Parts: sequence; structure tokens; C-alpha cells
Amino acid sequence: MESSIAKSKNTRLKKSFPVKSRRDNNKTKHQNFRGNVEQGQGFADIRKKKMFYQYKKLQKKERYHEEKQKKSMVDLYQDDGDNRRNKNKSDSSGKSSQKRGGKKLSAFEKPQTEFLRKKEEKKKKFQEQQRQQKERDEAMETYQQKKKKRQKLLAKRTERGQPHIGSQMQYLLEKIEKQVKTS
Repeated sequence: MESSIAKSKNTRLKKSFPVKSRRDNNKTKHQNFRGNVEQGQGFADIRKKKMFYQYKKLQKKERYHEEKQKKSMVDLYQDDGDNRRNKNKSDSSGKSSQKRGGKKLSAFEKPQTEFLRKKEEKKKKFQEQQRQQKERDEAMETYQQKKKKRQKLLAKRTERGQPHIGSQMQYLLEKIEKQVKTS
């Protein structure tokens, strides 16, 4: 009888702790994974879509560059045509933008005049910047003075350390009078 109980206990132990094989574990792992053959070959589909997207992207880039080249070529030919027309007009009229007193500028005079013109522009720009900086400094100085005056009025205290109401009222009165003047 004891042996039958022991046998039944052993069988119970075997039934309550089933051992999974490695094959079963791998199968469960792959069931949740995208791209399984049983689930419609997801890898191949994803790869096809990716390649198709990259192909379309490449085509779009090539189209863009071709259009850009065509536009640049068209602009280049149009510019050449405009320049030829302008040269013909200047030659026929006898006046050119690079003539001075009836004489053409030499190879040395042309860059020299260009340099002098640029130098003058730079000088004017520097003077303008100096003037603006001076204005800014003056405006900042007046603002600082006003701020100091206002702070002095508002910071006044009585002997006991309470704020001085008379000076605050005076500041508010000045502020209101200023607003009335401007409007």
C-alpha cells in the first residue's frame, strides 16, 4: 500500500511539473515576432516597401537636380543674350559706362576707381555706426538718470522705516501729468 502511495505521489509530481522542450520555447518566441513565414513573410514585405521608398526618393532627387540644371542653363543663355544686346547698343551709341571724359578707363584705373568707391562707402558706413552708437549711449544715460531719480523718490523712508507716501504721490502725480501732456 505504501508503494502504491509512493507511486501515485511520483506520478503526481511528474504531472504537476511538465518540462517544456527547447523546441516549444523557440516556437513560442517566434509566434510573437513579425516576419514569420507562417504570418505572411513580414520581413520580405517590409524590405520590399523600404526598397520601393528609397527608389522613389532617389527618382525625386534626380528630377529635382535635372530641373535645376535646365533652369541654370536657360538662365545662362538668356544672360548671354542680354549682354550681347547691351554691348551692341553701347557700341552703336558711342557711350559706355566705363568711359571717362571720352576716354576708356585703363586696366589700372578701373580697379582703382572701384577701390576708392568702396573705401568711401566703408567710411560712410563707419560714420553712420558711430552716430547710432552715440545716440544709443545718450539715450541710455538719460534713462539711467531718470531711473536713479525715480528710485530715490520711491526708496524714501520715515524715521521708523515706513515708506514715505508724500514722495510716492509726487511721483504718481508727475507720471499722470506726463500722460495727459502726451495725449
